[in-house]
Amino acid sequence: MLVRFGNARPIEQLNGQTALMERDAPCITYANLHDYKHDVGNLTTDQLKSHLIDSMTQRGNVTRLGEENEAVLAMLHPNGIVATHSMGAPTWISSDDQQFADFLASYYGCPTVGIDELGQFEDTYHTLAGPPGVVPMLGATMQITQNGRDIVARGVGGGQVGFTGQATGSSSTSLTDSGASWTSNQWAGCRVFASVSATQMVFGIIVSNTSTALTVDQWYTIATPGGAAGSTPSSTATFVITDGNAPAWFVGISTSSTAPAGSPPDTHSSLTSEIATSGGGLIRKIAPYAHTASANTWTYTPVYTANGTDSLPAVIASYGVFDSMVVGATPTMLYYNTISPTATIAASGDQLTLTITATTT
Repeated sequence: MLVRFGNARPIEQLNGQTALMERDAPCITYANLHDYKHDVGNLTTDQLKSHLIDSMTQRGNVTRLGEENEAVLAMLHPNGIVATHSMGAPTWISSDDQQFADFLASYYGCPTVGIDELGQFEDTYHTLAGPPGVVPMLGATMQITQNGRDIVARGVGGGQVGFTGQATGSSSTSLTDSGASWTSNQWAGCRVFASVSATQMVFGIIVSNTSTALTVDQWYTIATPGGAAGSTPSSTATFVITDGNAPAWFVGISTSSTAPAGSPPDTHSSLTSEIATSGGGLIRKIAPYAHTASANTWTYTPVYTANGTDSLPAVIASYGVFDSMVVGATPTMLYYNTISPTATIAASGDQLTLTITATTT
């Protein structure tokens, strides 16, 4: 789900401090909530405001709205996307989910804008293309892990051209093409898309490869990559290996503040004591992403909802950003940091909204 909003007072992080961006025109902030749940039919804006006030004054920003409202929290929580990108309320809201746009607009008392009307802002707003009327390229650097540098390099430069073929075998973590002649591990970190049927495809993040076989971390459903694992491709699947790198959009959390070894850590695929309880609500998940046009920062804002499977209480002390949903898979950590102050998840239903800010130079 995509959300865009008019941002008259955009902010960014400069040397660890929040600062008002000096711009000659307002900005558009873009947010991608991926496959987050967003059933706002069971919640009114007045109920949400009352709940957030209670969470801030009584529970240290820990909420209890249920999984179906994680998208709402990602946007509207005091640690959420709007608050970390703007010093004021949005001037307008647009989304490919009109019900969600209407709810956000009602919360802030602003109008909604249709997707087909967004072009009206190109001459008066800073957009992802640049200042009004300017179309430069957008680039970024940041303090990252050593393997994270490889992730960025493949993303920017493509790494190599892709490959298309037809499989001769498949499993829940592999795809084979007996006629291929690949170089060992040349595709590690890339994505392979493969057909399950004539109308369904899945993708996997390539962990390693031999001359004829790809090993993937798991198969992902294209429309909901942060959900349950996808189906295994057909044993004769048509497949495409794409250039570039799998996106680093999965965030894991840990009860340990101990940094992975190395300076910077260079080969790590998980955090120290990363939470990985199967079926739990605190495991690694895909994170909503947002960037304000012309800013030098972007954010990930995952929302975790604890459930009865999690080992509680849990004191969350660090996070990591990865290019795989699978803890321990060879696809690696982009970067990590500690959480200060720590956050205590005490009971099933408790929710933690975490904002991670990446700053370019």
